[in-house]
Amino acid sequence: MLILAILLFTLSFAFNTIYSNRSSVAREVRLAEKYINHQYEDFNSFCNDTALINRLLAQAEPLSEFNHLSAKKYGIFIYSENVFGNTDMRFWNDQL
Repeated sequence: MLILAILLFTLSFAFNTIYSNRSSVAREVRLAEKYINHQYEDFNSFCNDTALINRLLAQAEPLSEFNHLSAKKYGIFIYSENVFGNTDMRFWNDQL
């Protein structure tokens, strides 16, 4: 009886490793990497748009740009520093 139990355990272990679906984990990893890469590229394009950042600092952005920025999946916080060294938050895109 013990030998039969060991044999069945070994067979179940072998079939589990052979037929387990590892492709779903690999797919989730690819999706996560794609999501992070998209957010990274989107943030880099935002940082390179100096005209938009200057409009945000001057609080002169149109409503369409404001709505577009508030729909981002990540937080944007823009601070400015005056001549006395005091910092002031000039823009944020979420209420978190």
